[in-house]
Amino acid sequence: MAKKKKSESGKRIAKRVSEDAPTPKAQETAAPREPEPKASSVTDRIQEKDSGFGTIKVIVGVIVVLIIGAGLLSRYTGSEDLARGDLLPGEHCESTQECAKGTICYSYKGEAKRCYHKCSLEDSTCEPGFTCTSSSYTAGRKKTKVRSICVEDSKL
Repeated sequence: MAKKKKSESGKRIAKRVSEDAPTPKAQETAAPREPEPKASSVTDRIQEKDSGFGTIKVIVGVIVVLIIGAGLLSRYTGSEDLARGDLLPGEHCESTQECAKGTICYSYKGEAKRCYHKCSLEDSTCEPGFTCTSSSYTAGRKKTKVRSICVEDSKL
């Protein structure tokens, strides 16, 4: 702001004073300033300049989650049984997918692979003339699993 002073001739003279510059009275009353703290040594995080890349990352993430969710959902709903074959127990097979639901493809005592009913040792659900027995098979390179299947009494 400009302050107006009168000169000897009676005219007013405008003198510029900056607001930032302290006046002599303000200098006397101003408390000594503390030094400003040093800036931290941690650099600011780099920000992406193009927001489109962030959108692509979100879309890809959503697609991955949907794919994983669909795989888990199909496993819990039993949709893999829909792709099963129609071979009856006792018929020759190459894989369990060829056998009907509730049966597995298995080679009992080195014989050719056949479809066998799955059962439980606690409550034998085998037909007359069959016995529920445990059998082991190799799953993968190092795993051995045990399954219970219905085997003809004559083969035991």
